[in-house]
Amino acid sequence: MPISYTRVTVTPVLEYQAGAGTQERAHQFFDQYISGANLPDRSAVLTLRNRMARIRLDRISRPEQLALFIRAWNAFREGKPLSQIIIAKGDLTNLNFPQPK
Repeated sequence: MPISYTRVTVTPVLEYQAGAGTQERAHQFFDQYISGANLPDRSAVLTLRNRMARIRLDRISRPEQLALFIRAWNAFREGKPLSQIIIAKGDLTNLNFPQPK
């Protein structure tokens, strides 16, 4: 059975938000996310793929999925290594929801 890495609606929302003015980087991010090929350890994209592969999508809300993607996207854009992405249940509010950079 193939692994589902995200619900369909999360990806276009992030691509739209993150892609404003950075379309080439957004395409690179999603190409790497989809293929998973040749990603170095602590790559933000690899960390996100691994996190999404470990969770059951029926146990994580769409806002939580989007927050994971945004945190990985921000690290990717800044070229920062990322070894884990954690969001505590019920931790997200309008005040602390991550914003794409």
